[in-house]
Amino acid sequence: MIGATQKKYVARSVGTVARTSTRPARSGATKNKRKLVLGQYRYVGSVLLKVLFIMGLLGGCLAAYWHFDPKGKLQEFTHRPIKEVQIEGVFQFISAEMLQEQIELYVQGSFLELELTDLKSQLEKNPWIDTVAIARVWPDKLIVKVVEQQPIAQWGKKGFLNMRGDIVEVEKTTKIQALPLLQGDDRYAQEIMSQYLRIGKLLSQQDMALAAVELDDTRAWTLTLQSGITIKLGRDRLWEKLQYLLAAKNGDLGKEFHKIQIVDMRYPGGFAVTWRAEADQYVAGG
Repeated sequence: MIGATQKKYVARSVGTVARTSTRPARSGATKNKRKLVLGQYRYVGSVLLKVLFIMGLLGGCLAAYWHFDPKGKLQEFTHRPIKEVQIEGVFQFISAEMLQEQIELYVQGSFLELELTDLKSQLEKNPWIDTVAIARVWPDKLIVKVVEQQPIAQWGKKGFLNMRGDIVEVEKTTKIQALPLLQGDDRYAQEIMSQYLRIGKLLSQQDMALAAVELDDTRAWTLTLQSGITIKLGRDRLWEKLQYLLAAKNGDLGKEFHKIQIVDMRYPGGFAVTWRAEADQYVAGG
């Protein structure tokens, strides 16, 4: 009896109903089974709902992606053509029309594909242009700011010098022929420009203006005034010599100053004057 009872127990434990048993089934066990099965169905249903929700969400995202086409929209923006070019600057030696023709060659592509550095470099090859600044303005506008060179003086036969003393080579033109003429070795261009500005400021206080400044191979300075007077300063004590000359002009030499052709200040203690109408020399100083 013990063995048979154990077999029935084992059989029930694995879910087999023994027909030989005469004991009535417990109603509590049946209810627990039903609750367990019902709970399992509910869990499976909850998981299925979540899966369906996620699948629906993904499907909606895919549908929206294909409908709105963000990749196409992005390409549309990145490949947008340039519709407007705004050129800014004060132009005296070049024209906005000429710049527009040059820029037009570079703005055939899209707004974002344009190489601003290449366009800037190309525009600055024009000797009359000092600097160029280029900026994109969303969605399809380009702003080009141009600063022209400011010629201060002619430089030999090559072109002109700007305020920094940079040599700018251009063909001879009436646009710069009225400027003073500076001459010397290219290595000394900035030094000559500096002396020209300094001396010119001093002479302007005496109503005199420079027409030319030359630094020769011996490093000797020669000035030419707009009145036609040539002043040979030599290689040293330039400022001291000029102060001495101006003092003489404001003294006894003042009334005859306009008759002078050459002032030679290379003497250690004074200067010599060559007059326009005669070869006589007037020696000042001691």
